[in-house]
Amino acid sequence: VPNSFTPNGDGMNDTWNLNFTGYNDVSIQVFSKWGKLVFETSNPIIQWDGKYSGEDLPSGTYYYVLKLDDSVDQNGPLTIVR
Repeated sequence: VPNSFTPNGDGMNDTWNLNFTGYNDVSIQVFSKWGKLVFETSNPIIQWDGKYSGEDLPSGTYYYVLKLDDSVDQNGPLTIVR
């Protein structure tokens, strides 16, 4: 799982890309450092642009929680660099 991306509009690494097409049940959540849920999806092909409610989130470290098929759980930091 990539731990950083740079959504600055330069066309390189502008989204957080994950592909879990081999799994039936996918859940991913991203939280701010204060614990606010800023992104959530069950889509196995994830391309998050670093926005919340249509607004750019600031540079910083966020925290992701990933669950795959009720058997694989992973979590960790995710850094947005603008």
